[in-house]
Amino acid sequence: MAELRDGERGYAADPDAIKKAGGVALEIRQALLTAAEPTCYRSGPVRGNLTEAHTQIQDALRMGDKADERIAWDLKDDGGTRRDAFNDVVHMGRRKSPKEILREYQVTDDPRGVTDYFGEQITQGEENLLSDLSLVEKSDFKDIKERAWEECQARFPEDDNDGHMDAFRHAYWNALMTQRFGPEWAEQYGTAHERLPGNPKDREAMDLYNNEVGRRIAMNNPADTPAQLAAKIQSAVQLGTTVVMDREGNLVASDKVEIGEHGHTNRVKGGTHEGRDPGDPGPGS
Repeated sequence: MAELRDGERGYAADPDAIKKAGGVALEIRQALLTAAEPTCYRSGPVRGNLTEAHTQIQDALRMGDKADERIAWDLKDDGGTRRDAFNDVVHMGRRKSPKEILREYQVTDDPRGVTDYFGEQITQGEENLLSDLSLVEKSDFKDIKERAWEECQARFPEDDNDGHMDAFRHAYWNALMTQRFGPEWAEQYGTAHERLPGNPKDREAMDLYNNEVGRRIAMNNPADTPAQLAAKIQSAVQLGTTVVMDREGNLVASDKVEIGEHGHTNRVKGGTHEGRDPGDPGPGS
C-alpha cells in the first residue's frame, strides 16, 4: 500500500499509487459490466432481457462503488493511526461527522472555576499549567497567542467568532504550542481553556476539534516554519478539515459555508459534569 504523507487534510497519497488503485477499481467495474452484457443477447422477450440486464448493470455499478470506497479507505488507513485524548485511535484520513464531533468533543467544567491572570479570566487549569513555565517559556506563550490572533485576522479579515477565522486561530494556536511545548502540553492547555463554566456545547466541540487538527498538522510537519504551518492550516480550513457554525447555528465542515457567511453558537450550555474529565493538569503533570 502507498506511503502517505501529511497534506492539508492530514494525509496525501502517492499519485502513482492512487492511479494504480483507481485502475484496479476500473477493472472491477469493467469485469462486472462485461459479465452482465450477455443478458442483452439472450433469446426471449426483449423487455424481460433488457430489464434483467439493467438490474445486473446497476448491481455491477454498486459493487464498483463499494470497491472504490474500500480502496479509498485502504489508502487513508495506511497512513497509520495516532492516539488522542478524545479517541483511542484517530485515523489520519477520516473526517468525523458534525454529530460525532458535537457528541465526543466535550469536557467537564473546571470545578475550581476561573481566575484572574494579568487582567484576563482563565480557568484554574490554565493558570496551573502556565505557572509551571519558565519566564522565557511564558514570554514565548504570550508571543504564540498574539501571533495566532494576528495571523487569523490577516488571513480571514472578513470573519469573526464561530467562523473560519476562529477555526484557523484555534488550529494555528495549537500547532504553534505543539511546536514549542510539545503535543501533550498543548493538548492539556487547549483543553483546559475550554473548561470555562457554561461554555456552549457547540462552541466547545468546535474549538476542541479544531485544536486537534492544528496539533496533528504540527506533529506531522515538525520541521515547518510558523509561516508554513499557517499556510497548511489555512488550506485545511478552506478544504473543510476544520469545523465552523452555519447560519442555523449547526456545526458543519468549514468548506460547507462561504467565508464570512457563517452563523454563531446556539448558546446551549453543556452540563457541569458533561463530557470527558481531563483531570487536573498542573505543575509537574
